[in-house]
Amino acid sequence: MGVGKDDAVQWVQVAVFGKAAEKAAELKKSDRCYIEGTIKLDRWTGNDGTERHGLSVAAFKCEPTHRIGRNKPDQKKKDQEFGSVPVTSNGAEHDDEIPF
Repeated sequence: MGVGKDDAVQWVQVAVFGKAAEKAAELKKSDRCYIEGTIKLDRWTGNDGTERHGLSVAAFKCEPTHRIGRNKPDQKKKDQEFGSVPVTSNGAEHDDEIPF
């Protein structure tokens, strides 16, 4: 008998810090992301007296991966929605200073 899809799932608790936490805050349920950090094997005694084990990660990097490859937003569509960067006739970006 083979391993089913649900049998291969391992849940890991992840604590995210710094700039990575800002990116993690934008994630939604079922979004996939790349996490980089330190891994730790935790051991504790459950309420029933049984010794339990689990993994935890203290992450310092969090990159969404659900928006890469085929799922990457179309740049032309993005420019139409948000406008493109102003460009001068010689192809350089337009960066007039605004006096305050």
